[in-house]
Amino acid sequence: LLDNVHFRLLKQLSMSLSSLRQNYLRLNSIPQAIAETETGAELKRPFEEIYNILTDPDGKNRLDQFFAATPFRLLGTLAGVCYILDNAGDSKLRDGQSNFLQAMGMMTDEVNLEIQRITLQKAQFGFLEYLPVAPLMAIAVIENFFTSIIPGTTVMYHGPIGYISRTVILLASIIGYVVIVKINSAVSVKKDDRSRIVTRLLRMRWFSQFVDDLAPKKKMKRLHKLRLIKRALSTKNLQHLYAHKAISAVLAFVLALVCLMFSVQLGKQFILDNVREVSLVGGEQLTKEDILIRKRMDEVYLSMPQLPTENQTREFVKAILPHLPAFDQEAQVKRLMEKYESYYNTYFKWWMLLIAFAIGAACYMVPELLLAGRAWLIKTESEEDVLQLQTIISILMNTQADTLETLYWLEKQSRVHKNALLDAYHEYPSDPELALNRLKSRSTLPGFRRLVDKLILTIHQISLAEAFSDLVTERDHVLR
Repeated sequence: LLDNVHFRLLKQLSMSLSSLRQNYLRLNSIPQAIAETETGAELKRPFEEIYNILTDPDGKNRLDQFFAATPFRLLGTLAGVCYILDNAGDSKLRDGQSNFLQAMGMMTDEVNLEIQRITLQKAQFGFLEYLPVAPLMAIAVIENFFTSIIPGTTVMYHGPIGYISRTVILLASIIGYVVIVKINSAVSVKKDDRSRIVTRLLRMRWFSQFVDDLAPKKKMKRLHKLRLIKRALSTKNLQHLYAHKAISAVLAFVLALVCLMFSVQLGKQFILDNVREVSLVGGEQLTKEDILIRKRMDEVYLSMPQLPTENQTREFVKAILPHLPAFDQEAQVKRLMEKYESYYNTYFKWWMLLIAFAIGAACYMVPELLLAGRAWLIKTESEEDVLQLQTIISILMNTQADTLETLYWLEKQSRVHKNALLDAYHEYPSDPELALNRLKSRSTLPGFRRLVDKLILTIHQISLAEAFSDLVTERDHVLR
């Protein structure tokens, strides 16, 4: 549903940007052009809010509120572009084109490229996310099929192995569905990936101390984990990561233990209730009265302190089912003896505890796998973020904005690099070069690092316009 809304907003924004461009050519006023722009139902209110930002004396505060309340980043970029150029004034570029119109053209290209990407992705992988759910629907069908032609498989399906297998299939389907939906989602990465539960637990002194003891002490290992966090542009620190690992391991161990115990109990209950023979053909056809007689017989047989001998069991069956043919009596003897052994052999065994420990140990690594997955997903998100930053720089380079003001507007527009840019903005007045070098070190994306390299040149050497003179050409190359 969220992806469908996002796609509708993109299509409406593409039409609205075209209308805004035409209105600006006609009116030569950004607020008036915004007011007369044709918008869809979802964009009507945001465009009204952008108009209020441009006409309100306290527009800067309203713009900050708009940034905080708007999850659709392209609308935030549009509001920022309109506010900056409405205050600084539009200017003509070297080719005679309007600065505002160039920014609208860049945004239109980006919106249309995103529409094209999502359309192609839906055409290729639209139904892929439902693939992991298919086994859930097939479980009952496959089970009914095999139990109808091979009744003996009922014991397997309703025993501990059957319950454990269903649980594994269910978990695998859920994980597969979540992963595929996350990959196909238009907004696949959260800015703050910290868990609220973990954050609250870390406020407890004993738990915080436990996590500190658990975290690696060797410098190389700590650096390896910190590099993993950095690549994923995560808001976690080392303490939060190891707290998440500990909680994941404990929860997985407890859930596995509970699942194994329930599987054993359910399997034991099935063995107790089952009165049919364990065979490929399922044995004789039983009436309700036959089933009740056999249940009472089984209860008496299972209450015996030790397994009776074959002769004792045969005499026991003859006493309760005297009219049963000799062949069927022998089948009952075999069934009762196997049932006795199976019933008393079905209990929680020591190796099941090892399985629970193994599952807990495997889930101890899950938070790191999630970080690796986030690093993979963040690549596309980071590239889109850099495109937004380039749009802002393209208009600032043709104004009187300095590097500090540029950092301010980049921080307002960014989603992925927001925290790093905020730190750089506050550190810049005391040591500009150190602030920008630290900003560069906090990202592994080549596009963002090149952007910061150019900002470093603007400290003492060249102007913003000179440093980013090839921005439009470079951006066009990326969008192809």
